[in-house]
Amino acid sequence: MPRITGPSIAAHVAHQEEAVVRAATELFAERGFAAVTMADIAERVGLARSSLYRYFPDKDHILLAWLRRENAALVERSAAIARSTGPPTLRLRRWLRLQLDYLLEPDHQLFTRIAVNLGDLRPEVFEAVVAEHRRLYATVEPIVAEALSARARGRARRDPALVSSFVVGLLRAAGDALGRGVPVRQVRAELERAAVAVVEA
Repeated sequence: MPRITGPSIAAHVAHQEEAVVRAATELFAERGFAAVTMADIAERVGLARSSLYRYFPDKDHILLAWLRRENAALVERSAAIARSTGPPTLRLRRWLRLQLDYLLEPDHQLFTRIAVNLGDLRPEVFEAVVAEHRRLYATVEPIVAEALSARARGRARRDPALVSSFVVGLLRAAGDALGRGVPVRQVRAELERAAVAVVEA
């Protein structure tokens, strides 16, 4: 019977899951996702491989657990900007700055390094990863909807979801530019200018 490392079984499980996720992401960053096995992760954590399967069925689900944890805080901060007061274009700029700042954080850079060699994720995990990104990007839609509504007088109605998807596309292009080494200040200025132009067109 393994020793419980917490005040309760639930606390022990949470502690072990956190240790597994931490060890796995370290290995993914060092070797690439495809090269890491469940046996490698178990060894890094100090568990028998059979014990590791009590917490996660495979490394795909470990990666997903890490992504969900990282995404949760970013989604909340993004939604807080959307709920805040002030002109929508100002909030849009703040939302974009938050996303761009996150792209530069070590945690996101880790995911970028891991994602290069993800290989074939299980379909349900791939769909969950996509859903996490959609959940984050959905936080900009209320800002865009308000901006479009403020400019709607005498104009044809524009679809906030569609316009938001173009804003997200610009954010992805900004991430690519950062990856190519374009200075952050230049990327930020062009991203904000382009996104506001799309919303105010």
